[in-house]
Amino acid sequence: MSADLRDIQQAFQAYLLGEDDTIQTHITASTDAFADERLSVYGIAYILRLLDTLKKVFPTLLAILGEKAFDKMGERYLTEYPSTHFSVIQLGRHFSEFLSTTAKTKKQRFFSELAIFEWQLSMAVDTTPDAPCLTMEALQQVPPDAWA
Repeated sequence: MSADLRDIQQAFQAYLLGEDDTIQTHITASTDAFADERLSVYGIAYILRLLDTLKKVFPTLLAILGEKAFDKMGERYLTEYPSTHFSVIQLGRHFSEFLSTTAKTKKQRFFSELAIFEWQLSMAVDTTPDAPCLTMEALQQVPPDAWA
């Protein structure tokens, strides 16, 4: 079976996203590990990286819930809201919604509201890398009555 690199990459992505497992036909099995065992290493690493991303976006929620509970919550979130973008920057955009409907946190709106705050803070910092920085001189030019 001949496949080009793009086909193999797309099959690997489909495997990681849980869409299909045709990538297994491209994996060489050995006596030490079968194809599915070898692939599961990458699947687990992928989830761990996504959880690390969520932890960076929601550090206060992580601190309040604790790492073990956050990881469980994060894994459930990733199952219900799998990554659909090539970049992880949008990964946590539904976390507040998820927390508002999850049995453990839906009765305490604080979790969902904190997720909104941390998400917005993350978006304000991370999504405008090319925006010009305001100088002290530019800020001094804004009239006091215009600050509101």
